[in-house]
Amino acid sequence: DQFAVEDSKQDGIRKATAAYDAALQAHGSDPRKLVCHHFLQYNAMLSGGQYLSKMIAENEEIDVAKDPTGVKFYLFDGIAPNKCAGRVQQYMRALDEVELTDEERA
Repeated sequence: DQFAVEDSKQDGIRKATAAYDAALQAHGSDPRKLVCHHFLQYNAMLSGGQYLSKMIAENEEIDVAKDPTGVKFYLFDGIAPNKCAGRVQQYMRALDEVELTDEERA
């Protein structure tokens, strides 16, 4: 039955979300791991998201200026789409300024 399939999918999503949350909680005790996680997620969304949103909008003929439904996940308030690469570079430069010992870098 359709509802059983949907419930099963929701259970899988809840389990995956719980596992992700548990991993974040574990990494939260080590600021370096948390920063690495944030770096990967943030830059993946900005860089990869910009590419994906452009490809999806073109393929699905979405006029993002009129109605960004379908690609809104990849749009970031305060960062113009053509400025994301610069924002990523700014983020990376700021991250390079974090002082770490040789042991912490290993």
